[in-house]
Amino acid sequence: MKTVEHKLNELEKTVKNYKKVAIAFNGGLNSAFLLCFAKKILGEENVVAFTGNSFSVYKKNLEFCGAWTKKLNVKHISAKTNEFMEESYIINDRMRCYFCKILLFKTMSSYIPKSYLMLTGSDAENISGSDRPEMFAEKEFNVYSPLRELYFSKKDISQAAGLYDINIDGKLHAVCMSERIPAGSIITRDKIRMVEDAEDFLEKMGVKDCRVYHYGKLAKIEADEYFAISFANPVFRNEIIKGMKNIGFKYTAVDLVQI
Repeated sequence: MKTVEHKLNELEKTVKNYKKVAIAFNGGLNSAFLLCFAKKILGEENVVAFTGNSFSVYKKNLEFCGAWTKKLNVKHISAKTNEFMEESYIINDRMRCYFCKILLFKTMSSYIPKSYLMLTGSDAENISGSDRPEMFAEKEFNVYSPLRELYFSKKDISQAAGLYDINIDGKLHAVCMSERIPAGSIITRDKIRMVEDAEDFLEKMGVKDCRVYHYGKLAKIEADEYFAISFANPVFRNEIIKGMKNIGFKYTAVDLVQI
């Protein structure tokens, strides 16, 4: 098994060969690392960050993207991708990620000079075979995912960041908010808003690193063991239930399997 140091040496050689890169930057751990790494290897003048300004991207991630690129002094382009105008996306079948990436790469290619190679921060844990829909989109637009191609796991990326003195402490793995809507259920702006509002509410209640899934009238909460313990407290539980009802959820459930 290759060490992280060996993978980093391969990544450095790979990125150097790219010369100029445009990185799809969604505010998550992977793309934040890749952006920092590319800047270190190629220099800020040869790196561009591109963010799809979509309703399906958590608004706090969008805010982070602007602040992070400013801190790095890397050019940042943000443009609307308008997934919600496409029926092929909102029907939310197994090809949703394909149509999402097609719109992202199509929008990127209209803003990015042809001399720049488009990259994503997808890692080896995103692979479950070669039939993932988003990988078809990458091939169509000649987009590369060096972290995945060099078999970086999320653990590898966290370790590599430390070795290269890249401070990404506290950055979580970005999740498309549309993933919070069960497959086959139509994606709407109202559903996405309810999920975001619910997670913001839970954060204010002291719940960290939680995810809320939209099952119609029911909100399913995934959180850590501490939350499950707190939820057993009637006062805390009633506050959570009341807050979720104010957002629009009639029922609230806690997923104990994920704890």
